[in-house]
Amino acid sequence: FLFNTLGTIRALIRMNPAMARVLVKDLADFLRTSLDRHEEVVTLSKEMEIVARYYRIEKARFGERISMKVDIPRELLEHPIPVFTLQPLIENTVRHGLADTETGGLITITARQDEDVTITITDNGCGISREILEKIQSGQQPDFGKKSGIGLYNVDGRIKIIYGERYGLKIDSRPGEGTRIDICLPREG
Repeated sequence: FLFNTLGTIRALIRMNPAMARVLVKDLADFLRTSLDRHEEVVTLSKEMEIVARYYRIEKARFGERISMKVDIPRELLEHPIPVFTLQPLIENTVRHGLADTETGGLITITARQDEDVTITITDNGCGISREILEKIQSGQQPDFGKKSGIGLYNVDGRIKIIYGERYGLKIDSRPGEGTRIDICLPREG
């Protein structure tokens, strides 16, 4: 991620210096947040700021090949969420779901509250194979080969440690169609 981002910024310095400056600031803010974790839990609003920085960086890299739609009710923006819950999932969506497709795709983030709070991330990318999905759902760390992404496994584990086994990720995916990840959190943080 870091080297790809720096390469993107280097290319933009000549073509679009203003955008390069924005990305340098986004990268600095993103790294500062990543390295300076004093809080285990933040508001959904703060978590979405992290996602927005990450997305702007990837959008500069992939251009029109990726897009994102967010629909989160205002009343849920102050809901607590473990820090770096959404960003690793969005990163997995870009790296494993959309980056290798010819046309890229759409990432959608929605949230709702009923008995619990559910944040849903969907994409229309290449999907997750049945074998890898079964490993993730049984609590095993998946092996992605060269792309050794462990974001799903780590995020699910952190949520379960903080809130209990009832909470975490529910994943539905179909190869060639995309992936849906429901993040289940307690209604009261």
